[in-house]
Amino acid sequence: MQKIDIQYLIDLEEIKRLKYRFAWALETSKPHDLADLFTSDGWIDAGPWGRMTSQEKIRRATSGPSKTPRRSARCTA
Repeated sequence: MQKIDIQYLIDLEEIKRLKYRFAWALETSKPHDLADLFTSDGWIDAGPWGRMTSQEKIRRATSGPSKTPRRSARCTA
């Protein structure tokens, strides 16, 4: 039987929770919650919408009305 490190399981659960919070912030259009998931120098590469760097730019870019049809976020663990 393979021995599983407890810290590994804790880290894995934290990653799952972060992915859920990210998807939920996108799905519910909560730019402040989304930006808070990143460090102050964090970034998102949003493909055709460009790269957003810093919490403030992420907040601004995701808080306005969408110019394209809204897509549902999907998160897999």
